[in-house]
Amino acid sequence: MIFEPNIENKVLALMAKYKKQTDYLEIRLEEKENEGINLNKDGIQKIGSSSRLGGCVRSCYKGGFGFASFCSLEQAESKIQEAISISKLIGVSKTNLAPVPVINDWVKIQPLLNPKDVSLTEKVNLLKSYQEVFEQVKSDRILDYSIRFVQDFHNKLFVNSEGSHIKQEFLAMDFVLGATAFYNGIQTPMQKVFNSTMDFKFCRNKENEIKEICDDAHLFSDAKDMKGCETTVIMDSALSGVFAHEAFGHTSEADLFASSPGGRETLKIGRKFGSEKLNIYDCGDTWNHSGSLKYDDEGVATRNSPLIEKGVLVGRLHSRSTAYDFDEDVTGSARSISYEFPPIVRMRNTCIGKGEDKFEDLVADVKSGIYAVSLRGGFGGENFSFSPLKGYIIRDGKICEPVKNFNITGNLFETLGNIDGITGEEDFETLAASGENGGCGKMEQYPLGVGMTAPRIRISKILVGGN
Repeated sequence: MIFEPNIENKVLALMAKYKKQTDYLEIRLEEKENEGINLNKDGIQKIGSSSRLGGCVRSCYKGGFGFASFCSLEQAESKIQEAISISKLIGVSKTNLAPVPVINDWVKIQPLLNPKDVSLTEKVNLLKSYQEVFEQVKSDRILDYSIRFVQDFHNKLFVNSEGSHIKQEFLAMDFVLGATAFYNGIQTPMQKVFNSTMDFKFCRNKENEIKEICDDAHLFSDAKDMKGCETTVIMDSALSGVFAHEAFGHTSEADLFASSPGGRETLKIGRKFGSEKLNIYDCGDTWNHSGSLKYDDEGVATRNSPLIEKGVLVGRLHSRSTAYDFDEDVTGSARSISYEFPPIVRMRNTCIGKGEDKFEDLVADVKSGIYAVSLRGGFGGENFSFSPLKGYIIRDGKICEPVKNFNITGNLFETLGNIDGITGEEDFETLAASGENGGCGKMEQYPLGVGMTAPRIRISKILVGGN
């Protein structure tokens, strides 16, 4: 709808009418269509769809930003006037935005199998077939399980006073399988999350994964709790990706440490944080990840943004404002969760670069430690704490018995320096965190679709909390 010529022409006419009344003006329109199916052991719990349409205006005058959103196109002109008025009330200095090219583009999705071409009946039947698999493979301890599919189509129209005119189409699909074991009055949940932006076929042929989930839930239902200690930890690729995102990625967002005491000095370009093995980057220009996009919500082209190279800080993530403030290149990292919010500096797909170590060698060198797998929850920043979904004791270079109920806690800068092993490209796994299965939160904007890609990493010394 928002790409219809009459709507685009109206937006362009409003831009032409008001752009000279302020230093900078942008208009965004967005529309979303969502469809979801939930099943559990009792059958279908929910089948639903929703749609929403709205827009927003952002004005900058003498350095002051005014923002207004609307859920009806008839409100667009009055909200433009409101945003301009707010910016003129706030602005007292000079509008400083990093220069960027004027862009005219239409980014279309090209799925291999579009979920719109798969009937609702076929989707429901697929999920019901997985319900039968759960019933066949679950043990007597598995008393509950869940199957969930969500598809989200998202269109965006961006126009600004500099002449950019961008249309972008997005597709996100999430498929979540989970099982919960009950043993001695204690619940032990396990799940796997799958994601695609390209092909509905990604959620087919998951019978083996269902068996693995049920087996893990049964195995860990009577696993011992981990005892707290300082030890060596090997993180699987999913947990390593979360570490890169939560612990380091947020710290790399320029608007956060730009306003923090001593932030610029602590995160000074050229400072060494780890060994030459360590490379971390954030990118939006890779496809089929939850954080993939060609242009951000300021109309800036995304790119691969190196953050750490060979252990040394080389970059950070920027909006146009922070890029000007730091006198650094824009990165295409200004994003918002919806038209109801202005863009702020956010990650896209945060990645740890490949190493050269073999997983077997990393384990063989550990006399006493833990292999931590996947994520249950936690928080990031300079001082972080993660709760892995599951773990295994490493003893004398071998992976041994399972353990659960523990967290990994540390200081970001100390931990980066303690990373002494990184596996190769064959060990990569991408963890998708979209708006439907978690996503990333910052300030009041949650959840935002992001991706996290990493190999396994070994941390020579870190605090593991348990019972």
